[in-house]
Amino acid sequence: MQVLPHLLHGVDNALVHVAATWVLSYMERHRKCRSQDITPPLLQSMEQTTMQFLAKFARTIAPRLPRHGNTIKVHRLVHVPEVIMRLGALRQCDAQFFESTNRNEKVLYKTTNGRSRDDMHLGGMVQSLALREVLASTSTFDPNVQVAARATAYLTAAETGEHTLAKRGVLIPLGEGGRCSKEASKVKSAMGGDFAIMVRGLSVEFGEQKPASVFVVSTGVLAAAVPWLGDEESELHTVRATHDFHRRPYYDSVAFPGRNNSVRYGQLRVLFTTTPRASTTQVSMALIRCYAARAESSVLSSYGCTPLKWSTVLGQQHTIVPFSSLLYKVYVVPDFHPEATPGQFHLCPFKWNRKPIEGWG
Repeated sequence: MQVLPHLLHGVDNALVHVAATWVLSYMERHRKCRSQDITPPLLQSMEQTTMQFLAKFARTIAPRLPRHGNTIKVHRLVHVPEVIMRLGALRQCDAQFFESTNRNEKVLYKTTNGRSRDDMHLGGMVQSLALREVLASTSTFDPNVQVAARATAYLTAAETGEHTLAKRGVLIPLGEGGRCSKEASKVKSAMGGDFAIMVRGLSVEFGEQKPASVFVVSTGVLAAAVPWLGDEESELHTVRATHDFHRRPYYDSVAFPGRNNSVRYGQLRVLFTTTPRASTTQVSMALIRCYAARAESSVLSSYGCTPLKWSTVLGQQHTIVPFSSLLYKVYVVPDFHPEATPGQFHLCPFKWNRKPIEGWG
């Protein structure tokens, strides 16, 4: 849903407005349902805006969708103002974020082969549940006992409120004479030009104290102080930089500090820890390929989609920064305009947990 306005860019600008209104309606509902300041005039405005959007949606986008757009995502919009009038501000009842309650079923599902043909996996889940009940009744086995949680990066960031890198990774020597394990050689080869850029960046960063090796990881968690929350609040953002996430490359984009208190954007290419020579202090760092702003005036710009491109300024194409300096994760999507060239993007603001764009309605 969030990418739909971008996919329509350059194809039909009228539909871009409709698609953006659809997404922003959801963002507005999510924010209003969690707000304590909901008044009858506000609810009436929400209801009026919803009906105007649905009428436009039915004329334009719906005929191009399966089942003519008759989905729960559209249907539920109609009922939101009425539900708030009847039940009040649903600040503790947002069902979009309760997928974790499926954890018991997920445990049982993992005991099956995952085949869905003729619902084979359901039989396996029932057998596993029956076995657990038998064990619980005939032994000291207690299925309700909580096993001590593994110290993941996410849990560590949640407990400490600090950016945290994953502990699992690959040690790669930087010197030409260093011996690489088979796995390290594979990761180094997959990094391609990023490895050479990282080595040069470390030479600039540390000079004669350049470390002898790096420990490359694929995942980190940001305890992000995001601008759409209060000063004392933060969100946990999982970020990845890997050539092999479920057999696909996965490189998140982030915001990080620039000069004069500015905010820059870039794509994470390598996450790693390292220890400079003659030091015992381990540092966590990130290699970033930088975006630069580009001039563009389009319908997407009116919805806060910042036009970006790969930076081509010498010395500003890549940078190595402390992992702790990263601000928050951002969503960057390609520019799908038919006349766009490779390497052109938009910063996408269409996410439920983002602050809605003022005046979009």
